[in-house]
Amino acid sequence: MDNWLYFLRFRARDRWELTKHTFLFIFFSLLFLYGIYSIIFRYALPLDASTLKLIWDKTPELILSAIFGAIILLVLVVFLQVREELGLFMTEHCFIFNPKDCLNNIDFQGMVTFEPKEKALSVTNSGSGILFHRPLLNYYWRDFEAIFEFKFLGEEKGKSLKTSYELTKLGSTYCTQNNYLGFIFRAKDLDNYFMLSIGAKKYQERICEPKCEEPNKEGKKILLVTPHIKIGGMWEVFEGKKFTLPKELPRFKIEDYIFLRIVVRGTRLDLWLGELAKKRGQECQELKEEMHLFTWDLPTHYSVNWSDGQNKEKEQDDKSYSPGDSSKIPFRNSIGRIGFRAYGDERFLIRDLTIKKID
Repeated sequence: MDNWLYFLRFRARDRWELTKHTFLFIFFSLLFLYGIYSIIFRYALPLDASTLKLIWDKTPELILSAIFGAIILLVLVVFLQVREELGLFMTEHCFIFNPKDCLNNIDFQGMVTFEPKEKALSVTNSGSGILFHRPLLNYYWRDFEAIFEFKFLGEEKGKSLKTSYELTKLGSTYCTQNNYLGFIFRAKDLDNYFMLSIGAKKYQERICEPKCEEPNKEGKKILLVTPHIKIGGMWEVFEGKKFTLPKELPRFKIEDYIFLRIVVRGTRLDLWLGELAKKRGQECQELKEEMHLFTWDLPTHYSVNWSDGQNKEKEQDDKSYSPGDSSKIPFRNSIGRIGFRAYGDERFLIRDLTIKKID
C-alpha cells in the first residue's frame, strides 16, 4: 500500500520495479482465474468452442480492465521518466543559485529565508530539507561538481555553534557545542535521497553527577563528515570521518565562511576543502583545491529494518524482525535533485553556490 501511495503522489521509490510487479500480478491473476474457470467448466461442461465462448463472455470486462490499467500505469511511468530526462537536459551546464529568489527556486520544509546583509540563504528547522525547483521541469543532475560557501550560526548572536549535552558510553555527561549542514543529492523527493552531513563540534567540559571534584575542560574541536541515506522517510546513518581542528584542518575556521567542493561521478562522492580562486563573479566559480577530505562509495543496498534502540524487547519477540535484511537502492546512480538540510535548531548560511554538470 505504501508503494501505491508513493506512486500516486509521483514518489515511487522505484517506478519500474512497481510496474514490473504490477504486470506480474495481473498476468498470474488472469492465469489463476482462467485455471479456475477451466477446472469448473471441464467437470461441469464439455470443454469445446461453446464452453470457451462462455468463459470469454464471463471475463472480458476483467481482462480489458486489467490490460487498460497496466497500459495506463506503463504510460505514466514512461511519462515521469521522460519528464526527468527532459529536466536533466534543460538544466543548464552551470547552475548559479540566486538566494534572492529562494522561495521561487526551492521546494522546502522548515524555515528558509534570504539574508540580504550576507547575500545568503538561511536554513534552519528543516528536518525534511530543501530541493532546488523551477516551474514545470525541476532541476536534475546525475554527475556534477558543486562549489559553495557556508557558515554555521548558533542560537546566540555572533555564535557559530549551539550548546547541547550528550551522554558517553561510560556514563559521563559532556557539554558540547555543535552544528551541522546536510548536503542532499540524487534526491527523488524529500523522503528519498543521499545526504552528506558536515558538522563541527567542540567539547567544552565534562559535567559529573552528583558532583565532580575537577571538571575536565577539554576544548577539543573536531569536524565530522557522515554519510546518510533516507529511504521512505527513514534514515540509515554510516560511520564517517573525524578531523581535529585546527591541527589537521588549519584552514577550517568554525566562526568564518567555509568553502567546499563536492564532486559526484557515477557511484562515488569526493569532498574537498578549499579556497575560492574567483569570488562572487557571474561566471561559474572555481575552487583552488587545498585538501581532499572524504570519499564515499555509494552503497548498492540499504537496511530494510531500522531500530530506534528503544524497543529491543519488542524486536526480539517480533519474528519478522531481521537486522540483516536489505533492499536495493533504486536511485543510486540515477537522475536526482540537489539541496540542503538543517535538522532541529541547526542553522547555517549558504552563498556563492554553483553546480556544474560533468559530461
